[in-house]
Amino acid sequence: MKKHAYLIMAHHQFEILMIFLRLMDHERNDFYIHIDIKTKDIPIEKIRNSVKYSRIEFINRMSVNWGGYSQIECELNLLKQALRGEYDYYHLVSGIDMPIKTKNKILDYFENKENTQYVHFEQKQIQDKYLDRIRYWYPFQEKVKKGYIYYLMGQVLLKIQKLFGVNRIKIENEFQFGANWFSITHEFAQYVMSQEKWIKKRFSMTTCADEIFLQTVLINSPFKNELPREAFEGDYSSCLRHIDWKRGNPYIFRKSDFEELISAKELFARKFDWNIDKEIIYQLKNYLEKEGEYETNEKDSSVDTMLQ
Repeated sequence: MKKHAYLIMAHHQFEILMIFLRLMDHERNDFYIHIDIKTKDIPIEKIRNSVKYSRIEFINRMSVNWGGYSQIECELNLLKQALRGEYDYYHLVSGIDMPIKTKNKILDYFENKENTQYVHFEQKQIQDKYLDRIRYWYPFQEKVKKGYIYYLMGQVLLKIQKLFGVNRIKIENEFQFGANWFSITHEFAQYVMSQEKWIKKRFSMTTCADEIFLQTVLINSPFKNELPREAFEGDYSSCLRHIDWKRGNPYIFRKSDFEELISAKELFARKFDWNIDKEIIYQLKNYLEKEGEYETNEKDSSVDTMLQ
């Protein structure tokens, strides 16, 4: 019977996180959660009380900044902590994702799969615009959200580097691009952590390289033949996530998307927003619970009570 570790990056809207935990609560599922250090008023006990059978572990908090190496560092920290539990699969999700299949169906899906790395690749060859993310130095990337001055400084430095032909990847292995969300095996997770020093050297002071580093490590590894058949078709089903980039960046699902979600072939969906449309979140919760796959959480008889 396979065991699973869910690596969760969260920083707000903990109502969604608690519903995710409740729906996935099972003795074969454990949760490793990172909450951004910039976040205040965290309902730790309510989060813990969302589960009855799973184990929840909060890892050391750090500041995770959009587009910075801190995103990669956080993912690696989650992976490193979870590896101690020696799970069969490790799933990276955000705090605003939802399952769209029951937990038992998700467990059954992986029970019959051997040595498959569910990682998304946009296409067989990375586009040059994505290589620019790692070709140059971006020393101000961690601060771009703190003030417009850092963005301007970064743009000036970028133009100077282009003028002088800077290229950090002249002699390198193959690079690849795709979604940063994944479901990978224990063996590959161990391999990723064995490459931690190389990852830091190659991807520190880059921009948005969280969508490049894992694909690059994988495609240059002995595990490259363990990808699903649709891995290079740009289909997010290769990472088992239902994501829509055509209607948004990505699109935020609404209640009108309910039928689309429950009929999708993927196991998880993103993203959701409690403030924009919480009805779809309740619709999914009620639907999955009515499937008869979930035990009643004796600590809280309803999500409404839990969230008060």
